[in-house]
Amino acid sequence: MESKFTSADAVAALSTDITGEDSQDSSAQRFGAFVEHYQHAVFGFLGRMGFSQADSEDIAQEVFLKAWRYRRSYNPQKAQPSTWLFTIARNAAISKFSSKRAVEVPLDTVDIAAETQHQPERQLQNEQTRLALAKALRQLPLDDRCAIALFYIDDLSSADAASILQCKTATFKTRLSRARNKLKLILDDRDEMND
Repeated sequence: MESKFTSADAVAALSTDITGEDSQDSSAQRFGAFVEHYQHAVFGFLGRMGFSQADSEDIAQEVFLKAWRYRRSYNPQKAQPSTWLFTIARNAAISKFSSKRAVEVPLDTVDIAAETQHQPERQLQNEQTRLALAKALRQLPLDDRCAIALFYIDDLSSADAASILQCKTATFKTRLSRARNKLKLILDDRDEMND
């Protein structure tokens, strides 16, 4: 039976109460569970931002190293552990994009419902939709792409997403609405060109 990793476990993993060698081992084990719990979400988030698999792996490793190094700065009264971690991931993504070394690739991690195993036409249509969505997302500015990924794909609340993007909730809602409108225009233009 699998053990459930809770928010309290995440807070404990970021705890800095280290008083001896045994506590350091225990702290490292808790943080290992923290990494194991969040690694897929962070990796997926970076993939949805347009990074290649190799870049996503490198950045995710950097994110968790920073989380370990700066765990003393985590304050459970200010943010959930996931919000704090996604903030680090967002900042790392911005740094990578700013360095101009990021290579954008198709967003293979954008999932479309896959109950089409025995329906080739529907599979093809879903694949075309997924590729069109991935291409449209890559045309959005990083913060717009990030807002859509956090809210719709990672299923975070507006407040948590706003905290990650370091803005007020109302500002995030406006940014998200604007990003949706831009995405719709991009997809509508694509449909008009295909008609």
